[in-house]
Amino acid sequence: MFDEPEPVVVVNDALARMFWPDEDPVGKELQGDPAWRVVGVVADVQMRSLRRRARPAVYYPMSRSYRGGMVLHLRGESGQSVQPELLRQTVADLDLELPVSAVVDLEKGLAASMGETRTIGYLIAAFAVLALVLAAVGLYGLVSYGASQRVREMGIRIALGAPPQSLVRLILTRGVRVSALGIGAGLAVSYGLGKALEGLLFGVAPADSATIGAASVLLLLTAGVASWVPARRASRLDPAISLRE
Repeated sequence: MFDEPEPVVVVNDALARMFWPDEDPVGKELQGDPAWRVVGVVADVQMRSLRRRARPAVYYPMSRSYRGGMVLHLRGESGQSVQPELLRQTVADLDLELPVSAVVDLEKGLAASMGETRTIGYLIAAFAVLALVLAAVGLYGLVSYGASQRVREMGIRIALGAPPQSLVRLILTRGVRVSALGIGAGLAVSYGLGKALEGLLFGVAPADSATIGAASVLLLLTAGVASWVPARRASRLDPAISLRE
């Protein structure tokens, strides 16, 4: 049963980084009885959850570390999942005494393991949309209140010949400037929160420039629309009425 000329193993990247961070692990030995010589390095594999970092792992030859239960990962020639009935029949054709306890589709298993994370993502997205709506309503109210406080000023500007476009630009610029300051402060806060949520992110950095840029542009557009409505209304003021107020 023990046919290998010497005890050899394959390790994953996590274990190689732990014991030999700046060296080639191939040829190194893992102490034990007997000592195991490393003959290869494989990429890390997420065994149970994508929310945890990959653990150091050692792969032993089956002839030296036999276990009654085994897990096989199979892929069909077309790339599609293998039908459970076909798989069971194939194993039965090889050996009727080999039991197949469970057949799990990889995509379905991955989706099931991500259920909790997906729910958290939906909640965060819902709160983000709610925050965006509240920010737009608050900005609209702030700009509208500011415009109402400057009714006489607007009337004087219109009476002196100021074009409506200049009034729109004046109020719109003020609203967007306030939003830009808020976005800047929010970016600083989001960087710290991103570190706290790093364990929930997969393939996305906490300070992903594309995501942050898209969110900033969306907020600026929302601020622009929320500011444009009261700015447009203020530009249509009747000078005579506004000067009497």
